[in-house]
Amino acid sequence: MNKMKALTVLGLSVMMFFGATGVSAYNAKFSFDMNTGLWHAKVYSAPAYKYTKDEDPYLKVDYIESKVRTKFLVVNSNGDARSSTLTTRTATSSLLTNQGMAQNHQYRMSAQTDDGNWYNRYNVTGAWNPDSY
Repeated sequence: MNKMKALTVLGLSVMMFFGATGVSAYNAKFSFDMNTGLWHAKVYSAPAYKYTKDEDPYLKVDYIESKVRTKFLVVNSNGDARSSTLTTRTATSSLLTNQGMAQNHQYRMSAQTDDGNWYNRYNVTGAWNPDSY
């Protein structure tokens, strides 16, 4: 009986922990594996269509080579920013703020280093989705 009670308490503790930490189940279905540009130039993922009207884009960064500070944002086909910017040195995930993205239009994830050597290219990997469903 004490073993069952201990397992129940453990199970409830785990459920409360995950509820309090806000574990997300967003779908990052468009992966990228890019090398940043020389002279801190922007690079872009393959395009993806936005299917919903008001959803925010979701970004999951898996790896940044040399932990160089990298800026990520969603851009339209003209290279104009359509989301807030995430600046990070490490693996993370985040909802970006939708800033003028429209349903049924193509967007790309942009990555750009803002430190590190200007003559080096750094590998960044992850996944993203223009819609946070």
